[in-house]
Amino acid sequence: MSTKTRRISGTGSLFKWLKKNSETGEPEHIGWCAVADLGYGTDGKRKRQAVRGRTQREVVDRLNELLRDHQRGVLPKSGRTTVAQWLTTWLGKVETSVRPRTHEYYRWIVREHLVPTIGLKPLGKLSPSDVEAMLGNRLQAGLSPRTVDHVRAVLRNALRWAERDGLISRNVASLATPPRVPRVEMRTMSPEGVKAFLAALAGHPLEALYITTLGLGLRQGEVLGLRWSDIDLDARRLRVSRALQYIRPVAGGAGVAHLVEPKSGTSRRALDLPEPVVDALRQHRSRWLAEKIRLGPRWLNEWDLVFVGPFGEPLNPRLLLEDFHAVLRGAQLPEIRFHDLRHSCASLLLLAGVPARMVQEILGHSSITLTLGTYSHVLPELREQAVRAQAGILGG
Repeated sequence: MSTKTRRISGTGSLFKWLKKNSETGEPEHIGWCAVADLGYGTDGKRKRQAVRGRTQREVVDRLNELLRDHQRGVLPKSGRTTVAQWLTTWLGKVETSVRPRTHEYYRWIVREHLVPTIGLKPLGKLSPSDVEAMLGNRLQAGLSPRTVDHVRAVLRNALRWAERDGLISRNVASLATPPRVPRVEMRTMSPEGVKAFLAALAGHPLEALYITTLGLGLRQGEVLGLRWSDIDLDARRLRVSRALQYIRPVAGGAGVAHLVEPKSGTSRRALDLPEPVVDALRQHRSRWLAEKIRLGPRWLNEWDLVFVGPFGEPLNPRLLLEDFHAVLRGAQLPEIRFHDLRHSCASLLLLAGVPARMVQEILGHSSITLTLGTYSHVLPELREQAVRAQAGILGG
């Protein structure tokens, strides 16, 4: 119960805050209340918010703070918003600013791991302990430490947007202790392994794909997204401008291919082609054109992709991985990930004496620190080379 006493110019109204006495039934003055006028919202409706306190001074100070926040674009805090509600809002906000595959991964993390564990908690009351308990729960559910760390990273990203909008005062996911993530052992091909791999590829329909990937250190999505318009065989140049991703529909079913922007700004790059890559791509183009003529209207390659399936359709990454492992078995080589072809390229370039700065440009890394940190396993050999060079300078 309240009664209006006076207007505060340009802000709203100040009230005595009254409450009925349970014994006498008479109104009892217990404090003050002000209503801030926040103008009209995007829905065309006038927005107001109440502020309460025991003294007029306390209420006016809080009212002024609220109005200052409003002028800076900070949204009023609300204890009614749950974590699940905010995560849904956040997914809508970031949909147009991330790649489709990334957004699909965000939705999976939110749906399977965040909403079932902390979704019902009020956004403003979520604590670091709550986040740590959620992370422990996910570890007990069987998720790997790396995946659990990804869950924390997605939550941290979502809360960063909430903090930016003034809905929370701190990012509790950043304050929570992350799980210990063991370092993934990088497995790369030796020079002898590369020779065996190339020998096993002779005459293989995707021989040029593997040679291009290994020779240039391309990511899987980058090599699958190559178009003939990206390649100038006469000038021996290749431009990485797109990546191919398969996105699963919301209702499930087969994935849908999309051409998307490269992983980062530095991933968009132009590369010089070594002779073996040029020869492999020339032979592949001849077979590609012959197959296009043979299939005629059944040819499905609408994007002019370089590496395709039997009818010119985008090559499915899952089928490519199966084929890759079959080639490794045929060459009697240990099983590695397709991405390890990229690691093999970088490691062998560094061991061959190619400057790390050039390897960074070839791979499209954002910094030299990332390149050296990723391939620190080759640094001992490089140090030995440096020592020998120093000895040579001194006549040793």
